[in-house]
Amino acid sequence: MADFTYCSLALDESCDITDTSQLLIFIRGINKNCEISEDLLSVHPMKDTTTGEDFFLAVEGCLVKVSLTWNKIVSVTTDGCPSLTGKNVGLLKRIRDKVKELQPEHDILFLHCIIHQEVLCRKVLKLNHVVTVVTKVVNFIRGRAVNHRQFVEFLKEIESDFYEIPYYTEVRWLSIGKVLDRFQYLLDEIVSFLSIKEKLHDFPELQNRAWLNDFSFSVDIVKYLNELNINLQEKPIRFQYALKRQSIYDKTQFIY
Repeated sequence: MADFTYCSLALDESCDITDTSQLLIFIRGINKNCEISEDLLSVHPMKDTTTGEDFFLAVEGCLVKVSLTWNKIVSVTTDGCPSLTGKNVGLLKRIRDKVKELQPEHDILFLHCIIHQEVLCRKVLKLNHVVTVVTKVVNFIRGRAVNHRQFVEFLKEIESDFYEIPYYTEVRWLSIGKVLDRFQYLLDEIVSFLSIKEKLHDFPELQNRAWLNDFSFSVDIVKYLNELNINLQEKPIRFQYALKRQSIYDKTQFIY
């Protein structure tokens, strides 16, 4: 990495199962022979506060370890969280100040991760009235051991192709697509099971045509979003190809 002529950083911050904030630092660079390489530079645990200054010190420490200077950094991509992008005390502001201090004529390009932008676009689709009902039904089935066992046995008795329905985990973006798809496949079985348990009246939406139409639409549109998300994570992928795939999705969404 020390022989990079220019390089870019990608930063992502998330909490692990112990509620410890982890800062992931990825790097992509090019050397004088025009050879491009990328790697995970560091996974840095933020065990105390998670301010812009804390993130800056973590990034700066990683650059020092691999003998990289700030003048070689041409761009920084983040997931858009306030601690990273804040205008006054965020990491990007701290990086800009540091670069201007060392080399006033050098400017760094700051970008918002295209995958995170796609996830934000999903949130404006207003699918909460669908996801909320599906989540409640799944939690009713899987949240109690006896209900879960009875549901699995019920599916086995009718020789269903699937014997399980997954949980929806909000932090795992792709899980909602898998949950909706499986829920649609097992919808008749779920309705029958709730009727047997005399709980169908708790979920009137499952017999409401308008809600079922919204549910079917949600299954289809989230499927396309998940496919786009996975395609954007392929390696190696260049910026122009990512934009092309995004454009194809935009046209598909227009049709819907």
